[in-house]
Amino acid sequence: MPKLEIPSNDFIKRVKEKTKNPGDVFLSTWEVKKLAEEYDQEVVGDGGECVVIPLEDNERDIVAAFTYKEMSSITAKNIFYSQRILSTLFPHNFPHFYAAFGRKKDKKNITGTIRERIRNNKKREIKYSFREIEEKLAEIGLHFDFDSTKNDNFIIGEDGGEYYVDVSLPFMYYLKNLKMEGLVSYMQENGYSETDISIVTTSIKRLITLAKELETKTKAPNGANVSTGGDGGN
Repeated sequence: MPKLEIPSNDFIKRVKEKTKNPGDVFLSTWEVKKLAEEYDQEVVGDGGECVVIPLEDNERDIVAAFTYKEMSSITAKNIFYSQRILSTLFPHNFPHFYAAFGRKKDKKNITGTIRERIRNNKKREIKYSFREIEEKLAEIGLHFDFDSTKNDNFIIGEDGGEYYVDVSLPFMYYLKNLKMEGLVSYMQENGYSETDISIVTTSIKRLITLAKELETKTKAPNGANVSTGGDGGN
């Protein structure tokens, strides 16, 4: 299987160039469309943080969502493990993420995520509604920050799933106080495999570890908060 990476093609380079200044946060959909036509690039979607383009892969239907601004490595890890939790618990409501790339210390790179492509089928009847997700997460003891106000954040997949295609991070207070045995019991009672349980519990533990690492890096020895000035970790 070929190594996954976000390609550095002329279209991506031009988008990055046009948003390199601090005041240039993102491009409008019209600007993205214009550049896509200029460079003959198919664009799956775009938003306030990234542009999504298809990737060629013989075995998987995947896309790359590259960010306008460089994403720190710790943010990339947080996004990846958060999505592992959500897509494992609710495979018909969250696309699978294959990789997430943050900023590297030693060289320039394209940051973003590589994820499962959900092909929009607006005529498909919704079989797996997103409405119940937050309620089910609360039952488990998990709370994520979803922006459910934007219709663009949702796609109806071929399987009838109402997919949330933006990224979401958990509220750390609830994550740190989660009763893991309750989560495991919920998953066992609802027919999840031992592999699924391992993926979710391991991802939660890694998110907690990342939060502790970030707390350590952003506090001076006397307890005062300081700026890291770097990429937040590797």
